[in-house]
Order: sequence, then C-alpha cells, then structure tokens
Amino acid sequence: MSFDYIEVRKAEAELRSVLAVLERNGAGYTEVLRGLLADMGGNDRFAAKEAFFKAAELCHPKCLGDQYLKDISSEEWFVMLAKLEEACAAAFKCLEKG
Repeated sequence: MSFDYIEVRKAEAELRSVLAVLERNGAGYTEVLRGLLADMGGNDRFAAKEAFFKAAELCHPKCLGDQYLKDISSEEWFVMLAKLEEACAAAFKCLEKG
C-alpha cells in the first residue's frame, strides 16, 4: 500500500471482508471490488480516492445490499456494508486532505 494512513488501511480491510463474503457465496461484484482494491493500493492518489468513493457507492441496498448470501444474515450483511461505506468515506477524506 502506498498511502500509509490508518483510515486507508481500515477501509481496505473492510473491503477485503466484504469481498470474502461475496466470494464464498458466489455472489456478484467480486471482480469490481478486486479492481477497486488494486486502485486503493496503488501509487495514484486520484485513482485511490475514486476507488474509495466508488466502493462507498456500491454499499447501497440496491447494489451490494441486494446480493443473495447463504451464510450471513441480512442484518449482519448490512452492518458490514455500513462499516465499509463509513471507512471508505473516511479514507477518501484523508486522501483529500493529503
């Protein structure tokens, strides 16, 4: 990771957790999230900010919230998505400030 901020690391960790749930359930958006994770860890600050912004947008109930998951309750899933959205917003703001 090129941006060593606590907020950035937390958002990346939250995204990895969400991605793991999607992968083990065979759900969608895994390729998109892997691409965003790669951008977050790159050297381009603008690309990283965009990736955090896009990841936060995907947390909407009609997007990631609408995925069928066999091994996690809807309540637990929405909590995970809320944490991801919050962490991505904090990372975006951190990179915005520089």
